Amino acid sequence: MLHIYLLGQPRLVWDSQPLPLAAPPKTLPLCAYLLLHRDTPIKRAALSYILWPDSPEKEARANLRRHIHYLQKMLPASEPGWLRMDGDSIQWNADTSFWLDVAEFERLSAGQAALAQAIDLYNGDLLSNVYDDWVYIDRERLRDIYLGDLSQLVYLERSRRNYPQAVVYAQMVLACDPMREDIVRQLIALRYESGDRAGALHDYEQFAGQLHRELGVEPMPETRLLYEAVYRNTRLPGAAAEARPAESRYSLPSFSMPFTGRDNEMGVLTALWQQAAAGKGGLALVSGEAGVGKTRLVCELALRAEGQGGRVLSGGTAPGEPRPYQAVTEALESVLSLLSAIELKPTWLAAIAPLIPGISANRSLPSLPMLNPERERDRLFEALASCFQRLSEPRPLLLLLEDLHWAGEASVALLERLARTAASKPILVVATYRGEETGRSHPLRLMRRSLEWERLVRHISLERLTPDSVVQLLQSLPELEKPPQSLVASIQSKSEGNPLFIEHLIYQRLEAKHASDTIPDGIQALIQQRLECLSPGARSLAEVAATVGTSFDIETVQEASGWDENEAISALSELLDHRLAREAGGKGPFGLAFTHHLIQSVIYAGIPEQRLKRWHLRVGQVMEELYPGRSEELAGELGRHFALGGNAGQAIPYLLAAARRATALYAGEEALRFVSQALDLLEGQAVFEDVLAGLQYRWDLLSMREDLVHRSGDREAQKAVLDQMEETARQAKNPGLELECLLRRASCWHIMGLRQLEADAVAELKRSAASTNHPRWQAEAIRTEAALQVALGQCSDVKIRLEQAIQLYRSIENVPGQVSCCCLLAEAEVQQGHFDQVQAHLDEAHRLAELKGDYSLLVQALRAASGAIFARQDFTTAQRLALQSLDLCRAIGDREGEADALARLGAVSTRLFCIEGARQYYAQARDLYHALGKRQGQAAVLVNTGILDVRLGRYTEGQGAFERAGALFEALEDLRGQAVCALNLCMAAFFRGEYAAARSAARDGLDLAHRMQSQVMEANALSNLGAAERELGELNEAIAHMEAGMRLHRSLGQSAELGTDLCDLVIAYLRRGSLDAARFASSEMMEIYAQDAQAMVHPQYILWAAALVSRAGGDQTGAEALLKQACTVMQEKSAAIPDDESRATFLELPFNREIRLACQQGIWP
Repeated sequence: MLHIYLLGQPRLVWDSQPLPLAAPPKTLPLCAYLLLHRDTPIKRAALSYILWPDSPEKEARANLRRHIHYLQKMLPASEPGWLRMDGDSIQWNADTSFWLDVAEFERLSAGQAALAQAIDLYNGDLLSNVYDDWVYIDRERLRDIYLGDLSQLVYLERSRRNYPQAVVYAQMVLACDPMREDIVRQLIALRYESGDRAGALHDYEQFAGQLHRELGVEPMPETRLLYEAVYRNTRLPGAAAEARPAESRYSLPSFSMPFTGRDNEMGVLTALWQQAAAGKGGLALVSGEAGVGKTRLVCELALRAEGQGGRVLSGGTAPGEPRPYQAVTEALESVLSLLSAIELKPTWLAAIAPLIPGISANRSLPSLPMLNPERERDRLFEALASCFQRLSEPRPLLLLLEDLHWAGEASVALLERLARTAASKPILVVATYRGEETGRSHPLRLMRRSLEWERLVRHISLERLTPDSVVQLLQSLPELEKPPQSLVASIQSKSEGNPLFIEHLIYQRLEAKHASDTIPDGIQALIQQRLECLSPGARSLAEVAATVGTSFDIETVQEASGWDENEAISALSELLDHRLAREAGGKGPFGLAFTHHLIQSVIYAGIPEQRLKRWHLRVGQVMEELYPGRSEELAGELGRHFALGGNAGQAIPYLLAAARRATALYAGEEALRFVSQALDLLEGQAVFEDVLAGLQYRWDLLSMREDLVHRSGDREAQKAVLDQMEETARQAKNPGLELECLLRRASCWHIMGLRQLEADAVAELKRSAASTNHPRWQAEAIRTEAALQVALGQCSDVKIRLEQAIQLYRSIENVPGQVSCCCLLAEAEVQQGHFDQVQAHLDEAHRLAELKGDYSLLVQALRAASGAIFARQDFTTAQRLALQSLDLCRAIGDREGEADALARLGAVSTRLFCIEGARQYYAQARDLYHALGKRQGQAAVLVNTGILDVRLGRYTEGQGAFERAGALFEALEDLRGQAVCALNLCMAAFFRGEYAAARSAARDGLDLAHRMQSQVMEANALSNLGAAERELGELNEAIAHMEAGMRLHRSLGQSAELGTDLCDLVIAYLRRGSLDAARFASSEMMEIYAQDAQAMVHPQYILWAAALVSRAGGDQTGAEALLKQACTVMQEKSAAIPDDESRATFLELPFNREIRLACQQGIWP
């Protein structure tokens, strides 16, 4: 057989003997070209040009003939011959007996199993001593395959914890391409993970020096971040590869559990990662029981993502989630210096700073204006989403969030927000949780159902290993030295495929040379057996560490136990070497952690009650002393330790502080948990010697609880808390607290719409405020009374009273109170129709809000004023106010407010018939609502886009939008939204000529309007019902319903709707033959049209109806003049439509079609 080597220095071997390459220089390139293109006959003319591009064609062809002859002489004799030739082409004969290193290299590179063999074949670049132009393409292609093979081998060996071999492969990549910074990072990580910290630092410094010398630049931020982690001797950012413990007198044989039995799950995650790398990311939820291998699975994915150039961040959640958003916070804290380097809007960095204080240490950040709590949380979520988006721009991002079964509602809400962001970005979020600890009502399960409905999540349920996988795993471990089949069967049976159980069984056998073949029942019993193998000192230290929590630090444990440093380090080394504890990589407040939560729980459960109580108290005291500057961050942990240590007096202030921190980070459920724990400690015992101090703590906790349940909308819980607050205020005999209760009660009744109860609370507040003679309470009493009057529409003397309240607020420099009064004044002016005075009040509110930095009331005022003015059909003013609101919301980072303003501008543009503007505003609002997860906003935009479609004659699109919106409103149990959809479905059916369906939809809308007691909805439903009945020939019923709807619209002051009602009614009168009634209605209709034609939905329809009345009355001239106006308006509107398709469907609206027939052909109905 002929062996042909083209990689490196070319050579030929025939029957194990090298062949001399004694031929002219172009002979070898000719041979190589034919071999590399052996599957295709090559034209002689093309081949001669490729090899002799600078020679004339005739000369090149002659050269080719000669070199074919040289090649045949150089090759050994063969039957069949090495070449297939005819007068036109030439090809290497694949039927001959030959072996080609390039072909074998490509074959071996096709799968992971033989990559090491493939790189052994690569003896150098293709034809390293040939410099023809054609060689470079194939040379670079094969070189890329070689470097890809090496990169895969680095990943594979790192995942197997075979660090020396992985280092060799990384060095081979760098030998070919010294500037591959991703491989430099891999090499640094490999050195460090293998225990060679000095080598890791040396590799970084060598690479940084080379970059500086040759290119004059610094390493990338993530490379510097990696160096900082190595320099500080902490766990590396990104993939959660476990650091190997230092050798000690307790050192055990090192081994790595094979990663087996997870091909399907890994395949799904890898496919999701590849989609994310292409810009279509998302969320994957991995669930499974404790110890089933969720962490190992996502760590393998992390290593693969890193090997492919991805950026990996990871974080986890501890039991009870002592810090809000703990997993996300840990992930970002691991790349703090990188966060400081990315270009992110200062508003977003300022929003994140309270969560990750280190950000503000390196950058000057603006102070953020206050918003209401829900919108501040939206701003925080948008800031975090923008942060991850920026981190994913240079390289795709893998975000791993573990143990979310312990996460609170706020963390889950943030995860949902990130899932929406990731869907269109190169971001894959993978979250793990225990299925058995997430019941049906757990926030994570609720989120999963919601996102599955929207197809925004992929769920992977991780099952135990199959029996075959267990056998394969055990038999592949050389450390077990070919275990007997009976032991394999026993492990398989007892473990039932739980990888953690199997891992600890193997550790147990490695810890004792003569381990018994008897296997304990259950993972807890096995862990307990392993703990019994520890020295007494290590067991004692493990107890203190378990008291601290699933993560801990050596200094706290040492001080709590009272040991000296050497004793503590020796005991810790034993825990590390027995794989019961590991380094936590600086994530969270502590640097060490148990290797699994089950280990901590088994140790903790075994501590006697009294000893455990002492340990908790001691740990709390030590943490106070060691971390005085981190008391706010650790408040939840400190409160827990003192509570479990039996010192309620020290626990309550910390729990209150933890609740305040959680509230400041918009984690309401977590804050409520801390409040409840503190209140439970106060119940039934005298915690504080000073009774008033105890009552003050109780008041502070109750007032925070009332605030939180008020925000959540749980009014029954809010009323119960208010009763408790009243009782506390009476016990404290504090008039100020009693007034605060009355104020909160009035606010609660106001929101619930219970006007009589609100009036009673306001009256009592006025009486009590008068007795105090304090400006603050007098102002609050006036303001709450004014709010009630505005809600009742009784605005006659509100202005005078609110101006009094403003003066009182001003006297005590209470800016929020003044802003609130200005907003109420604006709302009152809208109700009274004084639109020219609205802006002055809003301007004053804006000025005051800028002084205080609280824009939430101003945003609400602008939204309310814009909505009220829109309802009264002053579209120009509504547009101006909506633009003001949009600019303000964008400036302060209020994303929901921005979406609301965009939706309002879309509605205004629709009424002003600015079609392109309406479409753009609706599209922006839709995208924002979707990103925020605001389904009600999404549904409202669907309705409005549907209305726009129907007004353009695009009935199918409109109906589809209404049906999708209706489904959303039904899921949200929103009756108003369902009514709106029913009425608009009626309109779509009516224009399609499906009058029976229109009548049915109108009746549905009328039923919903009655259930809601909404006059606006009732008026619209009656009008729509009458129009449908008119077309069905039920003229008397139609006219009765239209007249009823018209009366309601007239009472509501809605001139545009009244104009359309009159238009429909005129046509009904004409069909019934009631000409006088038609004339009277037409006269009123034209008066409304003359006052504000722009406000009319279809002004040409009104002119057309008036023309029909004139013609029916014999006024042909008047009819023709009105027809001409109708035709002109129709053409103007048609010209304003940007696309030909919509323009055509618009002209096919029933009344437009009638107008065109009358105008162009003289055909009247």
